[in-house]
Amino acid sequence: MILILGGTHEGAILCKRLDDVGIAYHLSVATELGRSVYGDLKGIVTQQRFTDEGLADYIKANQIEQVLDLTHPHAKVVTEIARRVCASLDTNYMRYERPMNTFKDAIPENVWVVTSVEAAIQQILRSEAGNILMTGTKHIADFIKVFGKAPCYFRVMPSLYSMTVCDQEGVDLDHIFGIKAPCPVAVTRELIASYGIKYFVFKESGMGSATESNIEAVKGSDVIGILIRSDEGVAVNTAQSETEISIPSLELAPKKTQRDVQSDLEAIFQAVISR
Repeated sequence: MILILGGTHEGAILCKRLDDVGIAYHLSVATELGRSVYGDLKGIVTQQRFTDEGLADYIKANQIEQVLDLTHPHAKVVTEIARRVCASLDTNYMRYERPMNTFKDAIPENVWVVTSVEAAIQQILRSEAGNILMTGTKHIADFIKVFGKAPCYFRVMPSLYSMTVCDQEGVDLDHIFGIKAPCPVAVTRELIASYGIKYFVFKESGMGSATESNIEAVKGSDVIGILIRSDEGVAVNTAQSETEISIPSLELAPKKTQRDVQSDLEAIFQAVISR
């Protein structure tokens, strides 16, 4: 049995290919929104936020022989858990990360590129004070700790999990914007204008994500965009167990086209069905 750690559009593409040839699988997603998005798939969809123990129990209970990790590029915690658990159980593990954007146009001068959330915070501290709009829930506490609640606004996924995190961190309701990504450029611009946003902080989430539309939202304006790009390489890591799957074509270059991405996913599919 296969377990796909999903939550990305690439995960959905792979699941549909497996559906087409009748291969059974389990798909795990982290939120109820993710679960609803994949309701038309034939596999068993489970909503889980795995711990080491939880993933190990799931693998054993469901006789999982192979774990395919197609989680979000910034979902480092679950990837680390999956690697550890699969290594300890001698379970085949494969990691796919989408390539980073090559960007059709040059990044505008008003978009600062940094390699960590900490660097983004330091850039703002060294600059003129102003309201901040940040995407996602992961670093809400970090921004509130440094800047306080008043200047911080958060554009998050419209899910119970996101709202719970905002509530736990004491974010005021009028500082929360629940919008499914990718957010239309016009909507982001309206949020920026309506709330006097000076800094718009977002992550590089790879090809096919909202990154380019986020850049477009601040292009030609007085707003400072802060793009957090991971300084880690992008690659597919093959199985960690003794029974490795050989996929020589899957090493991803920093620059890829959408056709290349489809080819990489097809290579993973072929590796799965050939076992």
